[in-house]
Amino acid sequence: MRKLAWIPAASAVLVLAVVLGSGLLDGLRASAQGMVNFDIDPETTGNSASTLGTVEQDCYEITCPSANCTWNGSSTFDGVSDYIIDIVVTGDTQAPVAYDASLNYDNTKVHIAPPGTNTVIKIPGAVDLGETGTPPDTDGTLSVGVITFLAAGTPGSGTITRVGLDIGAAGVITFSLNPKPLTSYASDAGVHCGVGAAPDCVRDTGKLAINVDCPVDADNDGVLDDVDLCPDTTFPDPVDANGCSDAQVDGDDDGICDPDAPSAGPSVCTGDDNCPTTYNPNQEDVGDGDGVGDVCDNCPATTNADQANSDADTYGNVCDNCPATTNQDQANSDADSYGNACDNCPATTNQDQANSDTDSYGNVCDNCPTTTNQDQADLDVDGVGNVCDNCPTNANSNQANSDVAADPPGDSYGDVCDNCPTVANEDQTNTDKTLYPPGDALGDACDPDDDNDTLLDDGDGGGPFSNPCEPGETSGCDDNCRLIPNDGQEDEESDGIGNVCELDVNCDGDLDTGDIILMLRYIAEWGDPPPALSEGCPPPAGDLNGPRATAYDDGVDTADLVAMVQCNAGLPYYNIVCPAAVAD
Repeated sequence: MRKLAWIPAASAVLVLAVVLGSGLLDGLRASAQGMVNFDIDPETTGNSASTLGTVEQDCYEITCPSANCTWNGSSTFDGVSDYIIDIVVTGDTQAPVAYDASLNYDNTKVHIAPPGTNTVIKIPGAVDLGETGTPPDTDGTLSVGVITFLAAGTPGSGTITRVGLDIGAAGVITFSLNPKPLTSYASDAGVHCGVGAAPDCVRDTGKLAINVDCPVDADNDGVLDDVDLCPDTTFPDPVDANGCSDAQVDGDDDGICDPDAPSAGPSVCTGDDNCPTTYNPNQEDVGDGDGVGDVCDNCPATTNADQANSDADTYGNVCDNCPATTNQDQANSDADSYGNACDNCPATTNQDQANSDTDSYGNVCDNCPTTTNQDQADLDVDGVGNVCDNCPTNANSNQANSDVAADPPGDSYGDVCDNCPTVANEDQTNTDKTLYPPGDALGDACDPDDDNDTLLDDGDGGGPFSNPCEPGETSGCDDNCRLIPNDGQEDEESDGIGNVCELDVNCDGDLDTGDIILMLRYIAEWGDPPPALSEGCPPPAGDLNGPRATAYDDGVDTADLVAMVQCNAGLPYYNIVCPAAVAD
């Protein structure tokens, strides 16, 4: 708003102007004639018939004190001009022959009076304007055109005519300028503003606030903000009496009002649109009847008035086969209701989606249903994953393990890879295969001859070592060195322990730390060979861990020392039998 001080009638000028023509004058020789506009300017400094100063616009507030106004606070008109307004033209590129437009005004607050000595007319030689005479004019409409002229005017911008205002009351006066289809030029008569193919002229308004504040119309739609139900109208969209354009009440332009639309718009929409952003004038909702039109319903065949959709595809939760996972194609390769994108067994039907471990595979397609194995590795391709396969390198899809029942609780090896299928032996020790290749396939727990020297570990059936063989004895007795081949069963000390299993390397008759120290010093090359490695004891007594098929392993070493330490501590070494004296 711009508040103006009172200006005496003799010198004050308030310009009211409105656009004449529209931006669509291209097809009307606009390149030759240019765009012709009517504008409003409340401050007329620099205005003349052929020039304009700064053109002001919008509503303008002025004060009319009673000393300067014959109105004197009451509805009194005296036919004398209290203010003067100019109607101006801008952008005219031809010399006009005539302009014509009607000026509409609120005749309850203002009348038109002669402008006194301030007459300014753009067309030189024109006679003063009027309808069928000269002002005053009191009926609310004034023809503001030069209807009599002597010669063509001049091109350019300037004041067309000056009109005096006889003010009779305070308040906001709205002026509207309605160009008529008579505007013409000598060189091109009759083509402007509605004549021939020309578009309709734009009608615009201006307001003058006399002794009151200007009303606010922020969106410039002609409806004041305090009564505007659609305050953000895009100018210059047409609006209804409530200030609402069609776009604001019917966004998809199908003639059906948007839900909660505050008004009906200029085109007068009706009803409540069940697809407010999608054109559907027929409002079909035959698929589910949920109040959302078929063309915009994210589940058109399933009732879901809330249209909830938790992922980024276009399917609502109630009809989405992966409600929390985006899958626009809704692919589902099996017969359950879960789409491939969220099915933990996409190629195998499993409606319950049971998954007993922490990998992403459901039980029905997990090769280890109760053991986490995201890689699903299956080396023997038997359908059982490596991490839960009791024979991971031997195909055995049935996972049979007979010693669980035959020798509870059994071991973890399946029958096809267990070297004692009916006897539990978690360590799977097989001495003759490991130390005396090729040996046999039976583990020590079920092998009657662990060292494969043809003498049975329990030759008399009374249990191993219950009846050790004497030298040269080969049947009806127990192998006196069960894990070291000694087919002659030599036992120089006659203590039931074959020479090859004897650990008394210092030949003092006992297995003790003295033997360990002697072995340690010998291995570290700190002393002479122990007696057992020279004369006095069986020469091979210190070499305990070699492949005994034909000879020892060519020396006494740390492995023999480890064997001695373990036997001395009462912990049997894997390939020897500790002497009975140690066990006792």
